[in-house]
Amino acid sequence: MSTLSELITRLRALVEHVHEARSQVRHAQDRTRNALHLASDATQDSSSALIEIGRSQWRQAVEKLTETDALLAGGNRAWEQYIAGTLLGGTAGIGLPRSGSGADANARPLTRPSLPPDPARKPAGAPTKVERGSSGITQAGIKGENDAAIVLAHSGYRVRQNPPPKPDGRRPDYAIEGDYWDCYTVLPSTGNVERVRKSIKSKVDPKNGRPQTGRIILNLDAVAAGRRTPIGPGEVERLLRRKPVSGLEELKIIRDDRVHDVDLGG
Repeated sequence: MSTLSELITRLRALVEHVHEARSQVRHAQDRTRNALHLASDATQDSSSALIEIGRSQWRQAVEKLTETDALLAGGNRAWEQYIAGTLLGGTAGIGLPRSGSGADANARPLTRPSLPPDPARKPAGAPTKVERGSSGITQAGIKGENDAAIVLAHSGYRVRQNPPPKPDGRRPDYAIEGDYWDCYTVLPSTGNVERVRKSIKSKVDPKNGRPQTGRIILNLDAVAAGRRTPIGPGEVERLLRRKPVSGLEELKIIRDDRVHDVDLGG
């Protein structure tokens, strides 16, 4: 194995190691946020100052974990660009990837919100209506679609529900920051993450016919009988990195009324 190949192999292993650390950070974030919600519900009638201190510390912990995850993700992207652009592009030196070279040269950055968060902001466009006589599954999917749009708008994304159809006549659920997106709501009874992957694949894989869009909002917040799916964002991300889905350009996950960006790798 050449020195360059050894360097690439070693760096990729380190990036994957940090990605595993990100999964642990997200798991800790999900568990802490869930604990905060449960503790707040259990002590809502109490006026103890210690309770507010405890809540405040946990909120700050969740914010720090979010910041840590973002920093780790940014570092991974930089290293991946260095490997793809500088090393595989033929220039073995520290620096930015060369324009037009490497696997990530044409990669589109993650869609970011263009507005500040605002809990009073509403999505543009018209919410999807539930047709009379529709099944419970259909109703849950439409409610999840509408609820996810609200979370996105609150988080600062410019989102329009039921935008004008695409030139080919297809009608994705949203236009978010200028791109078309579809929503998939995971029912509370779904506990198999592989089933979630298959549903995403059915929406975006070109082998299943021309997809409406390659960008998906995955809503994990649907509630029935007081419970949600046990599947968390980290579990979905780990599976999609291990088993990529053809045609999936970008995925965002709604969990606990927050928007989670998913690192699809590559």
